Amino acid sequence: MLKKKSFCENCIDGKESIFSKLSLEDKDILHQNHYCTSYKKGETIYRQGDKPTGLICLSSGKVKVIKEGVGGREQIVRMSKPIGFIGYRALFAGGPYISTAVAIEDSKICIIKKDALFPQRSGELTIDPMELETTVSVRVQKSTT
Repeated sequence: MLKKKSFCENCIDGKESIFSKLSLEDKDILHQNHYCTSYKKGETIYRQGDKPTGLICLSSGKVKVIKEGVGGREQIVRMSKPIGFIGYRALFAGGPYISTAVAIEDSKICIIKKDALFPQRSGELTIDPMELETTVSVRVQKSTT
């Protein structure tokens, strides 16, 4: 399912991107450390309990984020549309996903690897994690349907 050709320009380079103010060098680091995946309607993007590997940006399509409710019934937590972020709370908290994300129409996502966002070595991309989380949270509120 991985694609070498990027369809994630909007997630990193778009004028509405949360990364729009980064330098070209920092954006290049993100480009080198992301991958893109296509999902068909009904396919699971991540499952509750999985560990996040990066920041997930919905490039196209629609996704529902669900939890198992009373009696095993599916409860929709929220819906996401492009350019939206899903599963980011688990990434910033350093824990597992507390929900499951499922494509409700054919969708394309971009995953920016965690190590690129939170580098351990000096001289790499430096993004303030608190500022990034706040920015993503605001963007999610705007992209939720």
